[in-house]
Amino acid sequence: MKAFVSSLCFIVSLLFFIQCGKEKSPLDTGLNKHQINNQGISLLQEGNFKEALERFDKAVAMDNNFALAYYNQGVCYQALKDLPAATKAYSKAISLKANFPKALFNLALVYSRKKDTTNAVKFYKKFLKVAPPSMQKPIADAKRHIAELSP
Repeated sequence: MKAFVSSLCFIVSLLFFIQCGKEKSPLDTGLNKHQINNQGISLLQEGNFKEALERFDKAVAMDNNFALAYYNQGVCYQALKDLPAATKAYSKAISLKANFPKALFNLALVYSRKKDTTNAVKFYKKFLKVAPPSMQKPIADAKRHIAELSP
């Protein structure tokens, strides 16, 4: 009986130390959607696309009208070469924020990669209508792509 009680105490102690040593997941820390999205951006910049997607998914789960998180999902999917998922994410971002230049430009790029020239040109043109002058390089790229893709 004494051996049983000793074993039981050892197991309970071990479980206690294991539980105390567990790190909390960044998704379980009570952060708001912007903080979680920012974590995702940091992971994205480090090239950790799948981990970044987890953060963006969590941000979207917290607010399904969070256009920036959908855009960031699109960036991850595009980097992972999942063009259908990238298309869906960028489209959702644009449906929530119609004049979202980066999402419009990236959606046009995805359509170009998918060889859908009609939609590529359509979204490059939409991008050009809303892009601020500070986006000089993407504006020049969009104009060049339109010229290359148009018959």
